[in-house]
Amino acid sequence: MRSCACSRPAEREAVAAERAKPRIFARLFSLTVCSASRYSIAGANGAPTGSRKGDQMIRTQLALGIAAGGVAMALLAGGAALASRCGEQNPPRCGLDSQTEPPDPALGGTGGCTDASMVGLPMYNRTGTCRPGDTMVIYDIGGPFPDNGVPYDEQTVAGKEAFLTIRAGDGSACAHMVDTEDPKVCPDPALCPDPMSPQPEGAIKVPLKGFAIGCWTPPDHNGCRDLALYTKSVCLHAQHQFLGPGCTQADGVDCPNVSVEQIAMDVPGTKARRMCPPPDPSNSCRASRGKVGSLGMKVWFGAFCATNNCANPGPAPEVDPVKTCEVQWGATKPGYNIAPFHGINEPGWYDWKTGAFKLDSSRGKPTCGDLGKCLGERTGKDWDLRIVAVPRSGQAVPCLGNPLCDAPGCFAGAPTTTTATAAPTTTTTESTTTTTESTTTTSTMPLTTTTL
Repeated sequence: MRSCACSRPAEREAVAAERAKPRIFARLFSLTVCSASRYSIAGANGAPTGSRKGDQMIRTQLALGIAAGGVAMALLAGGAALASRCGEQNPPRCGLDSQTEPPDPALGGTGGCTDASMVGLPMYNRTGTCRPGDTMVIYDIGGPFPDNGVPYDEQTVAGKEAFLTIRAGDGSACAHMVDTEDPKVCPDPALCPDPMSPQPEGAIKVPLKGFAIGCWTPPDHNGCRDLALYTKSVCLHAQHQFLGPGCTQADGVDCPNVSVEQIAMDVPGTKARRMCPPPDPSNSCRASRGKVGSLGMKVWFGAFCATNNCANPGPAPEVDPVKTCEVQWGATKPGYNIAPFHGINEPGWYDWKTGAFKLDSSRGKPTCGDLGKCLGERTGKDWDLRIVAVPRSGQAVPCLGNPLCDAPGCFAGAPTTTTATAAPTTTTTESTTTTTESTTTTSTMPLTTTTL
């Protein structure tokens, strides 16, 4: 293995000292610390080669080491600001989901997950729509999950609704808060097997609303399809509820009167691959994933950019120029069931007969500003996220090709066109990454006015 052999004792001592530091710096420093005029390439026996070719190689390594070292230093020293997907390209979002375009001041800010914000989304490859040949479907997030009439599915998933359970850190000002508004944390069969369980301290469960815009591929030879959810095509709105009883003051913040309301956009998007026919359509219309015995649906969002601390939460939320802040949820993998069946983790569910899907995830989420002070900004506590997405009324959904599980009016292989009536909006251009289990595709998508 070739390595940098410094010829000066002081330089050798510097390399040794750096090796005691984190490996990313030790390896980079060992390339950069040697001077350009006093280095050599170590051969197989550790002796310098002294060749011109070796000198040229070291010069190349030196340049690469300096460049890589600068990048590493910027990433680690610059912190979240450099890597964050929040900021000017994704400004804070506050307002009701019913906000209009132009905005009605009585409804607060420019809006949460509004129909108006659907128009002008990036979508596929700077087109503002789906990839040619794919078909768009608009989903409302909230639920309840529709009953498809199949007994097993009815008993297992029908009636489920979307929610977000928020948990405070053990040492935070809201460690002893108690949920006082429906839907409460308990009873929940996944979290509280005993329906008479008292509400656990430090947790609040709120309804989750929003939208998702998906693009379906035609079926392959096995009847399987992919569902693309591009950047900013998924919007999640955790509804307003005050942290309430059990909270105390924190750094001058009146925590009982701080709202948990948050609005999060996916940045970047994702793709659910291999949504395949169910093993036994007579028993269930739940999609499989193309593997024997592998039922479910899973998606991997690169991140969500979440707005916290809107002013006037609930009736007319709007951006507070001082208190409103944004925080990046990291990679979010609902339906992946990691760690298996921890919290509400379980494989996702796509129902061919209704076109609805359900995705669950239990994992910690960061917060910021007043909400962060009250809950503890990075506590390691799991938040439970359940997404229930139901096709908007009038939307055609993909056909399975089996009458036992085909939805009424479903589309087969040819693309269809759906239209949103919201007025166009102008938003900032950004890059979109579509992530699959093993493949990552990057494309740049400007926000343009489009017909959805």
